[in-house]
Amino acid sequence: MRRDALPTPLIGAVALGAAGVGLVLAATIGAGSADAWSGPLVIAGAVLAISGGAKLADPRAVADALDAVAAPSSAGVVALIAAGEIAVGTFAVLAGGRLAAGAIAVVYLGFAAVAWRMSRSEAVRSCGCFGSSGARPGPLHIVVDVAVAVLAAAAAVTGSGGLISLLADTPGAGIPAAAAILTGTAALIAVLTVAAEALDAASPAPTRTDFHLVEAPR
Repeated sequence: MRRDALPTPLIGAVALGAAGVGLVLAATIGAGSADAWSGPLVIAGAVLAISGGAKLADPRAVADALDAVAAPSSAGVVALIAAGEIAVGTFAVLAGGRLAAGAIAVVYLGFAAVAWRMSRSEAVRSCGCFGSSGARPGPLHIVVDVAVAVLAAAAAVTGSGGLISLLADTPGAGIPAAAAILTGTAALIAVLTVAAEALDAASPAPTRTDFHLVEAPR
């Protein structure tokens, strides 16, 4: 079932509003302290926010995937999901902290559950994770989502900070840390899109045996 894209002004309004919510949360709740888990937390948050923006720009793939597993799939539902991803991702990227990290862990566990459910439906052709750029959900999606959730849970335990803390508390004015985060973000997106698509293409297609009745000679 084809879904129409959202109007451009609405996409911008929802994206800005959601990012604003994340910014307000970061400003009011405060930032955690930079530690070993901060980098993975910021990367997870950045990928989440980018995923939400991609869904807003092109909601059709994720709407079709949700529809295939009998889940609510209207444009409004997709916009709500995307806005939540942008808000939580922005909050985690900027400030981090126990609440943001815990939210990231819950969201990625939810992604793993949804990916598992979609992987069991032959009608799902793409997860729609990044708009039109998304492979069919499979074991790679589930493993990556669970791994990210575990890292975020560790960050929640320690109260790991986000980008603000990293820039302030790491050597070189945080520039090496920021470069590592950009690289990690691009790598995680590549794993969930390019690598997943390659793995799906390499996997053998299910075989089907057709039986035909042959009339015995008289």
